[in-house]
Amino acid sequence: MHDAAAATTEATLEEFRVRLASITRERDEYRKAYELAQLELERLRRGLFGRKAEKVDPAQVALAFAEFEKQIAALAPAGYATVDPGALAADPPPAPPPRGHMPHGRRNLAEEDLPQEVIRIGPPDSLAQDAATLGVDVSFRVEYRKGHFVRVRYERARCVVPTDPETAARTGSPTTIVVADMPDEMIPGCIAAPGALAHVINAKFADHIPFHRLEQMMERDGFRVSRGTMCGWAAGCHELSRLVVDAMMKDAIENAHVIATDATGVLVQAPEQCRRGHFWVCIADHDHVFFRYTPRQTREEPKALFAGFRGYVQADAAGVYDAMFRQDGGPTEVACWSHARRKYFESVRSDRDRALVGIGFIGKLFEIDRGLKDLPPSKRTALRLARAGPVLEVFREWKDKLLADRDLEPRSPIARALRYTDRHWTALTRFVHDGRLRLDNNPSELELRRLVLGRKNWLFVGSDETAPVTATFVSLIASCALHGLNSEQYLRDLFRVLPSWPHSRVLELAPKYWPATRERIDPAQLAMILGPLAVPPPPMDKPQNQSRAQ
Repeated sequence: MHDAAAATTEATLEEFRVRLASITRERDEYRKAYELAQLELERLRRGLFGRKAEKVDPAQVALAFAEFEKQIAALAPAGYATVDPGALAADPPPAPPPRGHMPHGRRNLAEEDLPQEVIRIGPPDSLAQDAATLGVDVSFRVEYRKGHFVRVRYERARCVVPTDPETAARTGSPTTIVVADMPDEMIPGCIAAPGALAHVINAKFADHIPFHRLEQMMERDGFRVSRGTMCGWAAGCHELSRLVVDAMMKDAIENAHVIATDATGVLVQAPEQCRRGHFWVCIADHDHVFFRYTPRQTREEPKALFAGFRGYVQADAAGVYDAMFRQDGGPTEVACWSHARRKYFESVRSDRDRALVGIGFIGKLFEIDRGLKDLPPSKRTALRLARAGPVLEVFREWKDKLLADRDLEPRSPIARALRYTDRHWTALTRFVHDGRLRLDNNPSELELRRLVLGRKNWLFVGSDETAPVTATFVSLIASCALHGLNSEQYLRDLFRVLPSWPHSRVLELAPKYWPATRERIDPAQLAMILGPLAVPPPPMDKPQNQSRAQ
C-alpha cells in the first residue's frame, strides 16, 4: 500500500512538473509577444508623433564598434594586396569642411544680381543755392513689383486677292479676302500664351499650389481664370509634352548604366470612396528624372516599366521587384544601405549593443565612400575594394555568427535586421565592384517628396486618365532641377518651340540637352510670344546617354 501511494504521488508530481514547464513556456511566449507588441507600438508612435530622423549618439556607436575596428584594421593590409598600388597611394579621404556660419549684420545688396532702379535725392532746401556738391552717398533697398499679366494683341493682315476665273464665275466675285494664318500654338485657339501656360503649370506642379488657390492668387493679380480652365490648359499641354518625357524614358532604357527607382501611393478621386494609385520615380544616372503612374502596384508594373533595360536598378527590397530581377536578361539589382540601417535603428530599443554594432558597420561604409565621391569611377572602384572590403568581411562574419546563435529570438527586431542584411547581401555589396553605383537609394526618396508635398495640398488626382498629366510635368520639373535650369523659364521655352518641333527629335528638348539646343535656335524668334520658328538642323552628335561607355 505504501509503495502504491508513493508511486501515485510521484506520478502526480511528475504531471504537475510537466504542466508547470508547459505553463512556464507559454508564459515566456506571451512575455515575448508582449515585448514585441510594445516595441511595435513604440515604433508606430515614433513614426506618427516622434522625431523622424534616425539619429543615434556617435559616441555610443563608437564604443560598441571599437573591437570590430581592430579586426578591420588587421584585415586591411593583408587581404586586399591585389589592388592596384597606384590606386591605393591616393590621399586619405579629406576631412569634411567646417559647417558654414550664417552671416551677421546688414546684407550687402550691392552684390546681388538684381535689376536696379535709381532714385536721386537732391540737397536739402535749407542749403544755400551755391553750395558745392562733393558726390553722393549710396545706400540700397530691395523692392517687390507685383507680378501681372499682359494682354497681347495680335493683328493678322487681311488682304484682297484676285480669284481665278473659274472661282470668280462660280461666286460672282473677282476678288476674295484672305487672312494670315495663326502660327502653331501649344493649344490651338487657347487664350494663354506660352508664358502664361508655364506660369500656371509651374505653380501647380513645382510649387504645389492647387488650382483653386491659384485661381484666388491670379484674381488678386488682376486676371481671374477658373480652375476648370487651368485644368484644361494642363491637359492640353500634356498632349505634346509627354512626347519629351517618353523620349527621356526611351533614352534611359537604352543607354543608362543605373536607374534608381521608388514608388509612393496617391489617392484617386472616386464617387463614393477614393481609390489608391501609385507613382513610380526613376532617376537615370545624372541625366533624366521621370515619373510614371499606374493604378495598381503589382509585380507586373516594374517589369513593364523596365522592359528592355539591361543595366542596374537600385531599389528598396519591396517584393514587387522580385519578378523583374529574376527574369532572364533583366536588370541587375542594387540594394540600399539606408534601408538596411533603418532595420538596425528600429532594434536599438530592444537590443542596443548589437544594433549599435550594425549601425557602426554601415556608418563606416558611408564614411569611406564620402572620401571617394570626387574620384573617377575606376579609381573609386579600386579604393572601395581596398577600404570598404575589410569592413564588409568583418560585417559578414559578425552577421553569420549571430544568425547561427540558437538563442536569437526569431521575431525580434535585431533578428529581422540581420535576416534583411543576409537576404540582400549580394545586392548590398555590388557597389564595391562598380564605382558608379551608390550605397543608398536616397535620391529616389527625395524626388518622391515632390509628389508627397503636392498631395498634401491637392489631396488626390482626378482619375486614372488625368494622373499621367501630373507625372509628365513633375518629370520635366524634376529634370530641370537635376540640371540647374529654371523650370518656369524652361517650360515657357518648351511651349514656344514644341508645336513646331519634329516629333522624331523631341529628345533634343529634354532638360539635359536643352542648353545646347537653345544655342542653336534664333534668340529673336525664341523670345517672340507667337510667331514663326525656324527649326535648326540636328546636331552633329545625336543626343544620347554616354554613361555606359564611361
